[in-house]
Amino acid sequence: MAIKTMFIAPYPSMVPLVEECKTEYPELDIQIEVGNLEEGAEIARWAEKNGYDVIISRGGTAQLIKSFVSISVIDVHLSGYDMLRTLTLANDFQGKKALVGFPNITIGAQSIIDLLELPIHVYSIQSAIDVDPLVYKLKKDGFEVVLGDVVTVDAAQKNDLEGILIQSGREAIYEAFSNAYSEYEFHQRNQTLIKLLSKIFKSKKQDILILNSKGDQIYENWSSVQRVPLSNKELKKFRDDIEQDGYATQTVSFKNKQVEVSGELCNFASQSFTIMYFTVKEFSEHHKWLKVKNRIPKPVIIAESPMMKKITSQIRKSISKQRVYVLYGEKGTGKGLMAEFIHYEQNRTGNLLTIDMQNCEWEQLKETFNIKSSTVNLTNIEHLDTNRIDQLREFIHNLLEHSITVILTSKVQVPDLIDDSLENDTVELALPSLKQRKEDIKGLAAYFVAQFHQNLGTHPVKIREKAIEELIDTDWNENVSELKRFIKSLVLGEKGYVIESNHVKNALQIRRETSPKNNLLLQGTLEEIEQRVIQKILEEEGFNQSKAAKRLGINRSTLWRKLKK
Repeated sequence: MAIKTMFIAPYPSMVPLVEECKTEYPELDIQIEVGNLEEGAEIARWAEKNGYDVIISRGGTAQLIKSFVSISVIDVHLSGYDMLRTLTLANDFQGKKALVGFPNITIGAQSIIDLLELPIHVYSIQSAIDVDPLVYKLKKDGFEVVLGDVVTVDAAQKNDLEGILIQSGREAIYEAFSNAYSEYEFHQRNQTLIKLLSKIFKSKKQDILILNSKGDQIYENWSSVQRVPLSNKELKKFRDDIEQDGYATQTVSFKNKQVEVSGELCNFASQSFTIMYFTVKEFSEHHKWLKVKNRIPKPVIIAESPMMKKITSQIRKSISKQRVYVLYGEKGTGKGLMAEFIHYEQNRTGNLLTIDMQNCEWEQLKETFNIKSSTVNLTNIEHLDTNRIDQLREFIHNLLEHSITVILTSKVQVPDLIDDSLENDTVELALPSLKQRKEDIKGLAAYFVAQFHQNLGTHPVKIREKAIEELIDTDWNENVSELKRFIKSLVLGEKGYVIESNHVKNALQIRRETSPKNNLLLQGTLEEIEQRVIQKILEEEGFNQSKAAKRLGINRSTLWRKLKK
């Protein structure tokens, strides 16, 4: 019988590597979950309750889990290979760099740094509570990049520094699997009572209802909904559904709110209990045209090219002076990222609300004021007709009356969008295509390689200069978004640690062979061809509609009507 093993990864990019390694240990029935520190401890409690024999985790999370469960907990140690890979990755980042960790990490790291003569400072800590004040001091001392465990990376991000996670490799994971197999027979205990009580009283849900096997209410706690948002008949049916399947969920309306109800069946001391959780869904959660982001970290803007330097400079100079920003540019030029950059520079805190103006429900727009936002990004405005433009202008004025920063994004310029009263408060920015900012390709490629390594656990940590040159010489029709997709497919398919020139050449050849050979510009109906020609001329004229109309031999109003089709 396989040993039930719960692997709690402190970071998501560890998961693919664990999946790859676990095939070598068929004697372990390994389930993988992601959770750091307290979140990992909650998963561990669940694992013990559900009959798992061994838990494997890493670093501070593993140490914390040991104090919450009675079954065996195996710690994934960092190997010299892990440290070498991370230091190699960090060496390509610009700015002052520091490594922060416990002595078991920093002692080995210092040896490698000294041996390779890397410009990285090392700081040892004795407790996790030392991390935040140390990272704060590092920021004041001019450091820009911080390496360390998950808690160190979190502290770096809170201080707007670049955080690089020291990740575990195959060697360390194989060792942990071996230790799990060895220690399993020494750690098995039955803690049914403690686990169930922990599940009930340590639940993160604020609104909870517990029924016994007869359907009687034995515990309830209300915060958001004040009472059970179900009638007695509905409650009985929902309980029956839970008893039949072990779990059930549904959404109900209660006092003009959408409430998600979920329930599960639990056994304790030979008795059956039904636990129900109630969660009020926010307005944005049931409107696909509305997205809310909070606590946005400092966006990474690669700006080595003259055009991007000029745009970022314009934004920084306009902060606290302008209230409306208009961004337009081709698909994939980063309008959404630039909106986050403006929000961060302008407000730092508060929600960023994004509204798709093409698909929104106009009669419900006023309800968005109930969402406390410091910035509102209005997208797809190029699809609006004249009547909607008038409504949009009124909505913009309402937003400004609430002291909200307004960002409008579009693929093309929209005539008469901003009225005279707002002209002095508006900054209009044309985002360049990737062919207009080729100086940024090196930085973008390096950033994407690092990002996928951190988030997906991909192997490559470096890209050669010759490989960069291949990327620079390539036309990216969908701009940065296409380059990012290409880098992602490249690193996912490469098992080595360095992207070479031939890797890029081979991938580009496959890309050319699988792309349509016919001229897409001339495919489809006459109306579709006309639209593509207009878009092509607009791109070539930097989205200046007056110049584009002149080249097409039509006036600007005719061009506008054709764009609305």
